[in-house]
Amino acid sequence: MSFLTYNRGNCCHCLQSLSKLIIFIALISLSNGDRIKQKIYKPIESNYFCFRRLNATHQIGCQSKEGGNVGAVYVINNETDMDHVLNTGRHYPYIPVITPKDFNLETLKRFKSSDRITGVLVLDIKGDERKALKIEGLSPDKTCPNDGFGLYTGDKTHDHCGQQEWNLAEGLTERHNDGLMFNDWPFPIFLIKNETNIAQIRDCFKRFGGPNYPLCGVQLEAPMNAAKDSVSCVRRTALQRSSYSLSQTFFCDPLGGHNIFSTLLYTSKTDKIADNSVIVLAARLDSFSMFDNVSPGADSALTSLVTLLAVAKTLNEYRNDLQQKANNRNVLYALFDGEAFDYIGSSRTVYDMNNDRFPVDPNSEKDLAQLKTKHISHFIELNQLATHGNDAMLYIHKNLKSNVKTKQLVDKLIQYGTQVTEIEDNRPLPPASLQVFLKDSQEIGGVVIANHKKEYTNKYYNSLYDDSVNVNINDTKLAQRLTTIATAVSKTIYELITQETTKDITVNQTFVESLINCYMNNSVCDLFKYVSEPTAQRLNDYMDPLPTYVGVFGSSTMSSISRAYTMLLLSRYTGEEHSDKTKDECTDLNKKSMVCY
Repeated sequence: MSFLTYNRGNCCHCLQSLSKLIIFIALISLSNGDRIKQKIYKPIESNYFCFRRLNATHQIGCQSKEGGNVGAVYVINNETDMDHVLNTGRHYPYIPVITPKDFNLETLKRFKSSDRITGVLVLDIKGDERKALKIEGLSPDKTCPNDGFGLYTGDKTHDHCGQQEWNLAEGLTERHNDGLMFNDWPFPIFLIKNETNIAQIRDCFKRFGGPNYPLCGVQLEAPMNAAKDSVSCVRRTALQRSSYSLSQTFFCDPLGGHNIFSTLLYTSKTDKIADNSVIVLAARLDSFSMFDNVSPGADSALTSLVTLLAVAKTLNEYRNDLQQKANNRNVLYALFDGEAFDYIGSSRTVYDMNNDRFPVDPNSEKDLAQLKTKHISHFIELNQLATHGNDAMLYIHKNLKSNVKTKQLVDKLIQYGTQVTEIEDNRPLPPASLQVFLKDSQEIGGVVIANHKKEYTNKYYNSLYDDSVNVNINDTKLAQRLTTIATAVSKTIYELITQETTKDITVNQTFVESLINCYMNNSVCDLFKYVSEPTAQRLNDYMDPLPTYVGVFGSSTMSSISRAYTMLLLSRYTGEEHSDKTKDECTDLNKKSMVCY
């Protein structure tokens, strides 16, 4: 049984007019405007720009003026160039052009403090040039991700990550740092990925970046129709959408996505679910970056997703054995969406569990048993799992107040794992969905499996560079590592369900390699095509990895296509094939399957 759920959060993603970027050569005097414009203006398509976002108290992100922001291009290579645009240059306002090496909080705060800056271009350098920059880290998230929404909110010692700051990437070394993503920037910021466009910008500056006219200029257009905070914006949007308004101007939509769930064994409305009988295996679906359409999330989200899918497929191969020995125990596979934004997905799940609406409303035609937090015995969360640097250990994090069930999990994972160790008792949990469930019930035995002991070893957390290069997908060691983790988790769950040990469980590494390729390298892959027949042609023109951003509630995006593939995979590998059923019979069987809310 597998099912899909809708969730929405209190953060808003602003609606914008058409964004565009134009390079032009500014002349001292112009005549015959239209023909001259065609000669000196060069439009550049860029779908990668910083958005305006709102939360309950204020606005964050970026936007341009309604007609766009115009400034002289200036490529930043050193501190002398910085001083030129900030202090000494005569042809301000400027639009600095920077590489990822300078794309950090310190640099942008210097730009923000100056009235001479009207926008920023970031060049997405690749290959050897990127390596030569020796970027030590880049994360736009806070040093304390999801601060204020976890288990330790209000705790004198551990609130605001008081004992442990987790996300200490380059540029985030000061404590309680909000990061690039959660600041309000007074100018547009565009990311340039196309190599031809990067060359055009550099050439334009080389030819027309001197002290005299003509100059190379840029016009950045990314106006947003929102301001202040999410409460105000949602209220204004609701008014505009009402039948009493003639205006078609909308301001913002709530962030929202699709949680995806499945159970190992089918349930029914008539089933009486025993307390402490459900084991949750959880991971997150989403990541983000500063720029729209760029959220690879390779380690932030996808290593854990791949591992969960591998466990689900493996345990499904033992379904008959588990069915006979389960003694009313079950497994809930949980993939939460929107976790990077205040735990949207897991918070919605706990809310629905407490209001008798999980996985669906009891009046739904779906024949699914209602689940509540009291039914959960154990909670295993897969977090960032790739190896970074020389530390190949795997760390089991647990709450400060752990119980016997938590110790049981730790012991089994260490028994079946390789290079696995337990974090000492006095350490808090890292940011994780488990925190939301423990806020509701401390009776749950829960652990978070991650690749870090203290601060994140992934220095590109929730970043545009948390990509296939960051996790080194060309090295088979990644697939081997995730396969080993999936095997340990599968054996642990098998023993918790059956109360018996087994040495026979093995996870198919080839399957893991296929998942890594599809999610992190090429979305037009054989596995995605296999699970989506006969609609597999829909992504033939999109070869890149699909973004992991949570998206806007109710909209169809490339991220929602990624969720659809994940749902199909989980359905395929937790379901049963029936070659002798009619269409109507399949429809009835599917009442125990996919649902949406």
